[in-house]
Amino acid sequence: LHSLQTQNELVHFENDSLRSVLSTKTKHKKKGKTLDLQQRQDNHGGAVFWSPRKHREAKARDAVKQHEAEQEKLQKSETRELKAAATLYKKKMAEEAKTLRQIAKERREKEKKARAEELAAARALKKQQRKATTSQKSCNTPKKAKRTASHSAAPKNTKRRCFVGSGSRADTAPAPPSPPPKTTTRGRQIKVPTRFK
Repeated sequence: LHSLQTQNELVHFENDSLRSVLSTKTKHKKKGKTLDLQQRQDNHGGAVFWSPRKHREAKARDAVKQHEAEQEKLQKSETRELKAAATLYKKKMAEEAKTLRQIAKERREKEKKARAEELAAARALKKQQRKATTSQKSCNTPKKAKRTASHSAAPKNTKRRCFVGSGSRADTAPAPPSPPPKTTTRGRQIKVPTRFK
C-alpha cells in the first residue's frame, strides 16, 4: 500500500513537471525589434555608437508607428461594422418594401375580384330583368292577337272635302299655326308616331 502511494505521488509530480515544460515551450517569445535608429549618410563604416537621445527618439517613433497601426486597425474594424450595419439596413428596407408591395398587390387583387363580382351581379340582374320583360311581352302578345282578331276593324276616318262658299270665308277663323317640331337634347327632330297625334 505504501509503495502504491509513493508511485502515485511520483507520477503526479512527473505529470506536473511535464505540463510546466510544455507551457513554457508554447509561450511565444517576444521577438526583439530593431529600433529605427536613423543613420547618417556620411557613415564610412566602422562601429557606431548611439546616444540615449537617439534611443529615445527611435522608441518614440516606434510608439507612434504602433499607435498609428492600432488606429488603422480600429478604423478598419469600424468601417467593417458600418458596412455590415448598412447592408443589414438595406436588407431590412428591401424586405419592408417587398412586404408593402405584396400587401398592395393583395389589396389590388381583392378590389379587382370585388369589382368583377359586382359586374357579374349587375350583368346577372340585367339579364334577369331582360328575361322577365321578354317573358311578359311573350305572355301579353297572344292576348292582344286574340282581342284584335275577335273585334272588327274600326272604320277609318276619311277626310271629306267640301266646298265652302265665298260668303262663309269671311266668317271662318284663320287656321292655327302648326306646333314647333319636338327636338332631342342633341338637336334632332322627333318624329311622333301617327297613333299619338
